[in-house]
Amino acid sequence: MQLPEGYDKAGFCAKLNQSIYGLKQSPKAWYECLTTFLIPLGFTVAAFDLCVLLHSKHQLFVAIYVDDIILFGPPGSHRESLKTKLKSEFELTDLGTLHWLLGLQIEYQPDSIALSQ
Repeated sequence: MQLPEGYDKAGFCAKLNQSIYGLKQSPKAWYECLTTFLIPLGFTVAAFDLCVLLHSKHQLFVAIYVDDIILFGPPGSHRESLKTKLKSEFELTDLGTLHWLLGLQIEYQPDSIALSQ
């Protein structure tokens, strides 16, 4: 990364106050920002995967993959409240019902969910 003209002075260095997309540290900074937001809301990091957060009281699950967030849980006020809180803190686009996840096609049946690749 190059400093703008006029700011590159010998013997000085620049300090980033926030991470920049594409830097090696960006995923860690994003993860820390998101978990710092979700843990006070009652979520805990799952023991089986650090990218899954659980809210046992409301049966909500948040899965993180790079810059995508997938929210699983029963429909109702708790899920909608979480989406509202996330939208107030982060730039968020709600894509509705999940149909594709990491190369898996998800089809909803009346009494089951079908996964295909």
